[in-house]
Amino acid sequence: MPETRRPSQRTLRSSSAARIEKAPRAGRSTRRSRGSTVQQADNEHSKPRRGKAKLTPSTPSFLQRSQADADADPNRQTLLLRLPRELIREIAGLLPPESLVCLTLTCKEALHVLGTSSWSRTDVRQRWYESPATGIQHRPLLLKLLLRDAPDADFCARCNTLHPPLRPPRCYRPTRLTRNCFGPDNAIDYWPQDASKGYCLVLSHVEQVFLAPHEASPGAVSPPIDLLSGDCIAQRDHVRHTLHMSARWIDRFLILRQEHRLCSTVHGTPLRAKDVLALPFRLCPHQTTSVSPPPTSYHTRDHVANGPVLTHAVATAFPTAMRTGIPAASTFRKPKPSEARQMAAANRGDGVLWRCTSCPTKFRAVYACDGAEGELVVTAWQCFGRELYDVPSFWRMLVRREGPNLGPKKRNSEFYALSQSMPDFRCE
Repeated sequence: MPETRRPSQRTLRSSSAARIEKAPRAGRSTRRSRGSTVQQADNEHSKPRRGKAKLTPSTPSFLQRSQADADADPNRQTLLLRLPRELIREIAGLLPPESLVCLTLTCKEALHVLGTSSWSRTDVRQRWYESPATGIQHRPLLLKLLLRDAPDADFCARCNTLHPPLRPPRCYRPTRLTRNCFGPDNAIDYWPQDASKGYCLVLSHVEQVFLAPHEASPGAVSPPIDLLSGDCIAQRDHVRHTLHMSARWIDRFLILRQEHRLCSTVHGTPLRAKDVLALPFRLCPHQTTSVSPPPTSYHTRDHVANGPVLTHAVATAFPTAMRTGIPAASTFRKPKPSEARQMAAANRGDGVLWRCTSCPTKFRAVYACDGAEGELVVTAWQCFGRELYDVPSFWRMLVRREGPNLGPKKRNSEFYALSQSMPDFRCE
């Protein structure tokens, strides 16, 4: 007997029965939904759309110029730029990438015709890019072309770009951009300075002196080096601080001499020891009159205070009646044996040539009674070695480095002064 199949009761989702089941009920709910839909549509028309606004790219400032400036541009009269723009673009397409970038950087009329699209090329923007087809590095070629058109600029090998020439220490001031070039080596900037005057020394200054022809005979003393000379006058409270910097080759050593003259600006009021000790007076990373507490460091548990050498040298240079307001000995750390011997000699009244035990610095403090005010003269000498390969080791000892995130191997300040052996040198 043949089987009889029952008709299937299942319905597809697209069937009419499914559509009937999912249809909304007629009645008040339908009228309410229609009203809410109309109200929502009215709200959408009344509210501004939150879509992304279409921004019109503004013209860069280097492309903006008045019509009078454009007409007065002498490059507009050249034979190349008098051609139609389409023909100029065809000719520019045949140029190497570095030549096209140099043309648009140095000629504003060509920049208006060709635009800045060539500046975004990878083979020119990246520092070490080498073309896989020709093996040419376009960025060094571009810098050579720019040096030809900008003879006042210098090529900086560290950041691979062009800079204005390095100014002497008497005019140089560190900025945010110069830290990219001289940041790893830092700078000696603990002398008086501000935005317009002062003295700031970087490693490139010292290297230029070593690379220049200089006196190399034993025992000879050269004339003053003009690059490292400078003067500065700073006014702090009622004390005038005059700094005179100079450098010479002495017995084949490069010696930097700093002379500090401090005097009172109040007529009839003599300069006292407490007036000098209240200043932020510093000769090297380790010799300062500051009594500020050591900073809190993550890497160092023992907090050592500043040393007493420079404070003792300044105090003993004054007459006994003017040694008032000197910080107590407990404010400083305990002196090292070599420092204690120098301090004992100063107490006896001997003329002491003080030595820093952590860097190649020597100094002398003398009080000169000039009239009623008096003057304190502190002369310091710093050595940078004999040969160019010795400069980095001397430089690391003379640069101050202090911070809460620096470890013991990176710190170099009055709070972390390690005794080091260094060659002796003549001062004058």
